[in-house]
Amino acid sequence: MFSFSNFITIIEIFVAEYIFLYSFPKRKKFLLKYFLSVAVCIAVCSFIPESVSTDNAILNNLYTFIRFMGMFSLSVVAMAITFKAPFPTILSMCVAGYAVQHASSRLVIMLGMAFPALLGWIRQFAQRNFLSFLELMVFPFTYLLAYFVFGRLAAKRQIYKNGNTLLNILSLAIVVVCIGFSRFPEPYSRMSFAVALCIVALIVQITLHSVTSLREENRAIKRLMEESSKRYEASKENIELINIKCHDLKYKLRSFQDHLPQEEINSMLESIDIYDRTYRTGNEALDTILAEKSLLYQKEGIEFTYMGDGKSLSFMSVTDIYSFFGNALDNAIEAVKKLEDKNKRIISLTIQNLGELVVVNVSNYFDGKISFEEGIPLTSKQLEAGYHGFGIKSIRLIAEKYKGKMDIGIEGETFNLTVGFTV
Repeated sequence: MFSFSNFITIIEIFVAEYIFLYSFPKRKKFLLKYFLSVAVCIAVCSFIPESVSTDNAILNNLYTFIRFMGMFSLSVVAMAITFKAPFPTILSMCVAGYAVQHASSRLVIMLGMAFPALLGWIRQFAQRNFLSFLELMVFPFTYLLAYFVFGRLAAKRQIYKNGNTLLNILSLAIVVVCIGFSRFPEPYSRMSFAVALCIVALIVQITLHSVTSLREENRAIKRLMEESSKRYEASKENIELINIKCHDLKYKLRSFQDHLPQEEINSMLESIDIYDRTYRTGNEALDTILAEKSLLYQKEGIEFTYMGDGKSLSFMSVTDIYSFFGNALDNAIEAVKKLEDKNKRIISLTIQNLGELVVVNVSNYFDGKISFEEGIPLTSKQLEAGYHGFGIKSIRLIAEKYKGKMDIGIEGETFNLTVGFTV
């Protein structure tokens, strides 16, 4: 027999789960899989009996609990089929969605108990399904609140990348206890306590996920900085070797001046100079990174200007200098090489020593719209791809390590990255 209550409930569960899952990566043919799996679940759940033929209140409540957990389990299977993420994480977010649905349904009953006249008015029109109609009136508001408070935070922290199984099991246990608790005799105080428990469980769950995501992000940045240290040593050795070979080639070419046309020799010397860009900034690590990037400038037709004294960076470690300027220049290169107007492919680096303050500025043109997330600039494409902005975050961490402050400004078509170090 068709159950209108089950029909409404399973739809509510799917909508609540989507609040937390919308930002997750989708599987191939997502729309087809999603609508088919949801339709099958709705069809199955709509014909599950709402109660058992017994006067035993405990058995009835136990059956109700099993019925709702069964519908929830079917929804989890449907989400696992359509969204591409570790199953424990999908389960955890489905639990969060179910907690929202369950808390909302308890609120509806509490409203009915607090305002019996309203309940009586709805009962006249909806008869036995009056609670489902009341839910349809209340749920849009509770769901919107859940989206703005919890859903957007889950998307922002990219929880779909969090595979902490222990955390997911913990969150599942918390919410199941909350839901199970409220399925037995339901005085007003017990329902309000169940709603509070579900909200606390949501806060704990999302907070723990966010903390775990931040830890993973910090580990990723740390790994990047460790890799920068290794790249610096390799780059330094390679550039030194290239410089030696270039000097040898120049010496040999000059010995052929009487045998080759001067124009041909000059052309060869210009080609060699591309690989023999030696910077003398007063800081070996900065010289290395500038020489390394010079090849990219040549390849992409970028004009690079530098002004300053590298000796003023002596308070920083070699690895931090390499990582800091490497990330800053890489971001600038990525921005200008996309410009169709080649006259705007310009990158400027300045280092100013102002007594107790050393100011580093990297400026470049850019094209397109830039959005900011927690002070980190992201393009629209990077936002769609779930880009974390590790390069800028690494720069900010290094700045904070040396009691500095990072500032990012946009003036028209110019992007400015400025870091002031207190020395």
